[in-house]
Amino acid sequence: MDGIKWFARFLLEGQVFPKLKKYNRKNGDNQRVLLTSPSSMTKSWAKLLPRVQYITNSLMSKGIMSRDKLKEEWCKDPTFLLSDYQKWLPESCHSEVEIMWPPV
Repeated sequence: MDGIKWFARFLLEGQVFPKLKKYNRKNGDNQRVLLTSPSSMTKSWAKLLPRVQYITNSLMSKGIMSRDKLKEEWCKDPTFLLSDYQKWLPESCHSEVEIMWPPV
């Protein structure tokens, strides 16, 4: 479970797929685009946040803890993780992410 949480954190930070990095940067108002900091994935209170549970459960259901394994899943289902990732973003970003998904 810890491996999945760390993988999800790195995914949200944009370290796994650089196309996602722009959503972890601060915007002009000095605010992150992501609604919650990726570091929350690995905090003891993380299970209290539904968006953490959604992304963790999806990754766990497929046993995904690596970039290659996630890419394999996207070959089967290109929309895998999209709705879970969108839960981390303001609605104004949803259509932009949908167009570029999967972010490989």
